Amino acid sequence: TTLAMSDYYETIDGARCDSAIIKACRDAGVAAPDGRISCEAAGKVYEAVADGGTIAATERWTLYYCLSNFKWTGDAHDW
Repeated sequence: TTLAMSDYYETIDGARCDSAIIKACRDAGVAAPDGRISCEAAGKVYEAVADGGTIAATERWTLYYCLSNFKWTGDAHDW
C-alpha cells in the first residue's frame, strides 16, 4: 500500500512529523495497561523511524517529539 504524501506526514506544533512514527507511539501507549511505551514497542517505533533505510530530519524531529510527549518506560526511553 502506498500512502499519499498528505497521509505520510502529520503537522504537529507547526512541524512536519512522520505519521507512521506518531501512530506507532499512539498505538503502543493505548495498548499498554499503564499507558507507557514498553521496550518491545520501542523496537516497533524504531522500525517506523528507519523504514526508508536512513533517518532523515523529519524522522529525527518526530522521534524527539515522541520522546518528549509520550510516556516511556525507562528501558524503552534509553533503547
